[in-house]
Amino acid sequence: MSHLRFEPLPPSQPGKSLAVTFSLLALVVVVVLQACGPKSPQSAETQESEGSHEAITWFEGDVADAFELAEARGKPVFLYWGAEWCPPCHYLKDKLFTRPEFIDRMADFVPVYLDGDTERAQIWGEKLAVKGYPTVIVFNAAGEEVMRMPSTLPVDQYQEVLDSAMDSTRPVQAVLDDVMARGPATADATDLAILAFYSWSQDSSVGLEAAERMATFRRLYDESPVQLEVERSRFLTQYLVSAAEVRRQTSGADEAGRIPDDELATLNLEAVRILSNQALRSANLGWVLYYSTDTVELLAPDPGERQSDLITAWQTAAVEIENDTTLPINDRLNALMPQIALARFAAEPESAKEDGDSWVASEALKQHVRERVSWAADEVSEEGELQTTMNTMAHLLSSVGLEGEAESLLAARMNDTVAPYYFMSWMGSIKEDAGKTEEALAWYRKAYESSTGRYSRFRWGSMYLRHLLELAPEDTQTIEDHSKEVLAELLALEDAFSGGNHSRLQGLERSYRDWNASGDRAATIGSLRDFVLSTCNGFPSDGEDSQRDRCSSFLAEEGAMSTDPV
Repeated sequence: MSHLRFEPLPPSQPGKSLAVTFSLLALVVVVVLQACGPKSPQSAETQESEGSHEAITWFEGDVADAFELAEARGKPVFLYWGAEWCPPCHYLKDKLFTRPEFIDRMADFVPVYLDGDTERAQIWGEKLAVKGYPTVIVFNAAGEEVMRMPSTLPVDQYQEVLDSAMDSTRPVQAVLDDVMARGPATADATDLAILAFYSWSQDSSVGLEAAERMATFRRLYDESPVQLEVERSRFLTQYLVSAAEVRRQTSGADEAGRIPDDELATLNLEAVRILSNQALRSANLGWVLYYSTDTVELLAPDPGERQSDLITAWQTAAVEIENDTTLPINDRLNALMPQIALARFAAEPESAKEDGDSWVASEALKQHVRERVSWAADEVSEEGELQTTMNTMAHLLSSVGLEGEAESLLAARMNDTVAPYYFMSWMGSIKEDAGKTEEALAWYRKAYESSTGRYSRFRWGSMYLRHLLELAPEDTQTIEDHSKEVLAELLALEDAFSGGNHSRLQGLERSYRDWNASGDRAATIGSLRDFVLSTCNGFPSDGEDSQRDRCSSFLAEEGAMSTDPV
């Protein structure tokens, strides 16, 4: 598929046909698994406003002013980075930010809601090195980043992680250095909790490569006190996730990512224990949902009793999540993902490593997916929640070969969502895969025309242009005219060459160069370059917000833009 399915997207499971134009670092689902224990007293205002994230007193004004206020008041900053079209963002807003205990907790912070479409948002997104939507970052009162919060925690654990971040007040790099120097066995429990629940998939401050993370998490798992059961379980699953990443990066070459044979049985049993324990399973839900076949290949590489036991435990855990009526609908739907992945793996292990089309889901599995999707479609009507759930429903149908039913669902319900244009481009990809080029381009164009928001307009506009270059390369005049239309809108923004705008412009530039690989379209390329170059003097030439160099290097003869975003 050519369309972005989820954003942020979990690392792709073997057997899923998923295209990615954004980071594969974060997870699709924001999980709010259980109600908390005793709740803190609520004001009458909080009780009345429960159900809306607007009950939180979000800081109004520039982000820099928020950090100044935090320093003056000695408070940490809770910064949420999101977007209106982003499916998991709505889940976070609807299922966590609306909870009375969370709203009360925000009184101890300076809470900042930074939408990617607000003025100068992409400049801040680049400064903060965000890697996807949503991103949640905790800073201490001095403005130092303390914690990137994972989006897959139960509410009660989310509160505990916030407490740990506030107690620590040190950057995660300092925490890691101290723990590794002292040794995990004698480290402070708060520090171990910080490392266990830090969102390593969105890390931008420590910068450990996958192999380094693998070694680090293994030591943390081996040496942390046994009574820290939840933390150790997260260290183990992070170790397994890192090992799987190393294997993907090296295509399984040599010993990279391989777990020693004499450890396989013990770690296999520990994985089964996590899957069988509701509390541990909840704390590691991202691993449960997205790393089933990766883990089976790591811990039980040879078919046999051990592999069978692990697969059975995984399937049982997924079914229990699916049938847990205390969970939100989208969480229960997502429990079908490992069931599909494991069914494919069991039927055809090698096909699970590729995006091939050889696997055919059983009729029983297809029917089960149909029934669960139908159930969810009947249950969800609120447009924000439907933005999230529609994403999952359509993906599940496509995953078992029911693309036609996915298309029908999107056509019938996309206009009930908060951002239909997100799904219009998905419809474009369906038409493209079916070889219906004109219909595909019409949907991509419609998605752009329907999109709203400063950054989102260029996001969908650049997506349309890249498909236009690929699907109608001979339509030179349309390409030039529509390119100038999309670029003109972008160039009116002061953050045109920052953050996501810049990275998408770089991708578009690569598409233009591929389109002109023969040199026959140099005149059009030159016209587009001149069009952009004529605006460059309007951007600052120095200072931290300087963008003039990036502007002037667009489609330059020497190659790509001069400065890559973080």
